[in-house]
Order: sequence, then structure tokens, then C-alpha cells
Amino acid sequence: MPKTIIESCVSSLSESIAAENNGADRLELCSRLDLDGLTPPPQLVEAVLNSVNIPVKVMIRPREGDFTYSPEEKNQIRKDIDQCKALHVRHYVYGSILDGRLDLTDLIEVYNYIVDDNYPIESFTIHKAIDTSSDPLGDMELLLEHFPLNGEHLLSVLSSGTADTALNGAAFLNEMITLAENNIEIIVAGKVTTSNLLHVMDQIPSKAYHGRRIVALT
Repeated sequence: MPKTIIESCVSSLSESIAAENNGADRLELCSRLDLDGLTPPPQLVEAVLNSVNIPVKVMIRPREGDFTYSPEEKNQIRKDIDQCKALHVRHYVYGSILDGRLDLTDLIEVYNYIVDDNYPIESFTIHKAIDTSSDPLGDMELLLEHFPLNGEHLLSVLSSGTADTALNGAAFLNEMITLAENNIEIIVAGKVTTSNLLHVMDQIPSKAYHGRRIVALT
């Protein structure tokens, strides 16, 4: 049986090192977690990549607020991706919404922009933008039908089941996991901590769990 993945959300070099030392299997690196996470500066990305031995997923999000992006913001997103590719980032986190649903066209375009020229990406995660969708399960079906799934490029969806916590969204998360089967990794999020992780795992059996306090960061 595959090992359960513990993903720690971090925003500094010291937190990244502590998370690895305290048992995290991979990191999601962001800046401005007070704004629910923005693209981290390249200097921080480089420092973390040079200091840990576990996978580092980098958030691509140019601003706070909603997830519907203007053409100018989409240009900035591509510039941020270019900087990440120059640093050999292999794991990306992104999400966008159009007219109340996941913007599938944009998601595929961003994914294809990353993998252009056979860039060796290892995973692509759609973040909690899906929790703001008017039909998250319908969006999951569209991802399964249309996203260029590739066994070498793991597609993941980060979600708290549209609720404020994973436990409150447990029923919806379990529906997502059933729908995804083995084609999309559902990363369970929403105030998952060291103190409630085992309970969350019992209520929501998944491949991966994510949290700001899912491991100690000191």
C-alpha cells in the first residue's frame, strides 16, 4: 500500500527545514500566507530547493482575492513560471476560475506552458480555487475527461470539501476521492494539524494530507 503523504505548507527557509526534519514528505512553498498564499520570491525558492531533500511545490498566484485573472495577470503568471523553471522547480500549484467554474482552458494552457519543450515537471496541483466553484464535482469530471493526464506528471487537487475545515467537508471530500479513483490525487486540506491528523485520516481516507500545522515548524 502506498505511503500516505504529509504535505506541509511553509513560507520561509527555516519552516521548510523544520518541516522536513519533523516528518513532512513534501512542501508547498508560498509567500503571504495571511493572504492565503502567493507566489514566493525566487530567492526563497532557490534557498529552499538547495536546503531540503523532499519535493517542493511552488505556489503560482500573483495576487490576493479571487482566481479570475486578467491578460496582464496571466502574463505575470508565465513570468513567475519562467523564474521557477530557471530554478528547476518540478512541482507547481495553480488554480483559476471563470464564470464560477474552474477555468479548464486556462489550467490546461498553464500546464502546457510548464511542460513545453519537454520540461521535466513531476506534479501539477490545482489548489483550493476548486472550493469556490459552483460545481466542484462537475469540475472534477471535466478534469478527468479533458485534462492531459500523464502518469509521469501527477495531477492533484487540493480541497477542504468546500467547507471551512476538512472534517466539516468530509462527506464532500470522500465523494471527490471516489470520483477521482487513482487518476487524480485528492489532497485533503482545511485545518489539518498534528493533533487531529489521525482522526482526519480515519474520516477521510486519502493519499495525501495538507496543513500549515500538520507537522511542527520549529
